[in-house]
Amino acid sequence: DEQVTAREADPPPRVWRVVPTAERPRGPAWVVGALFHEALRRWHFPGDDGFDGLMRLHAQEMGLTDEAEIEATIGRVERLLRRFQGHALFQQIASARRYHETPYVTEREGRVRSRIIDLLFERDGRWTVVDFKTDRLQDEGALRSEKIEGYREQVREYVTAVDEMLGVAAAGQLCFLDVGGRVWLKPVEAA
Repeated sequence: DEQVTAREADPPPRVWRVVPTAERPRGPAWVVGALFHEALRRWHFPGDDGFDGLMRLHAQEMGLTDEAEIEATIGRVERLLRRFQGHALFQQIASARRYHETPYVTEREGRVRSRIIDLLFERDGRWTVVDFKTDRLQDEGALRSEKIEGYREQVREYVTAVDEMLGVAAAGQLCFLDVGGRVWLKPVEAA
């Protein structure tokens, strides 16, 4: 029927509403990650004109409704961004040619895969893929889990895609923004 076809051709965006359950609410980790990546994509940081409004708007778009939860979530994103700004990697990226949230599509073993690279940058003729993680980890010991190995594999896939599509050998970096309150950067070897 035509109505069903029209509705499915352009489905409405999902409406999320995140309701805090804790006495001291904080936004879900996925919202923190999404806000961090949005700020990074725009290269917009705490203290920049319009930063607070941008973060608030995106937090609300993601379903946060409680004022305390919004403030706590934005505060966490600000801490992660400031921590990143204090790291040497930030200085390298700031002076580089960079591409944020770069989509690509590949086919492997008959399966089409669509992915997005957090950051691809070129500095002094060298290309680097960086995948940012906002997970909160107690210490470096937590970085030995299967989940972390999955993240490394993800970066390897990105590096391979860059090589195949651009014909350049890129380095891979996995950047955790909160390992015991510090940035942890780990090179990822190509497959």
